Amino acid sequence: MQPEVRLSKSETSITAYIQHELCVSSTASADLIGNEWWISRVFVHAKYRRQHIGTLLVKTLQTHASNLVVTPGGYDMEPVHQYGFYRSLGFVPDSILPEGLRWTATK
Repeated sequence: MQPEVRLSKSETSITAYIQHELCVSSTASADLIGNEWWISRVFVHAKYRRQHIGTLLVKTLQTHASNLVVTPGGYDMEPVHQYGFYRSLGFVPDSILPEGLRWTATK
């Protein structure tokens, strides 16, 4: 059974989240910068990883935000390990920024 994804959206931010149990959730957020939505966070609780939760959350963001962009990186993974994840969701690298590669959603 696929978990229920909930959405919180304002004019400048979107958060998709799954409440797994009391005080345990997974989230993905994007912020509007200029005319692009930048993914600012994808977090899946350790207990729920490797179950396609991150994919479900980012696909939800893709449904609700046009011009979605990401610079892979984070606390739990090296950016190179995230490249396959974002590539599988239709993101492609399109330029180099000081923070690293910029990836844009093509789907």
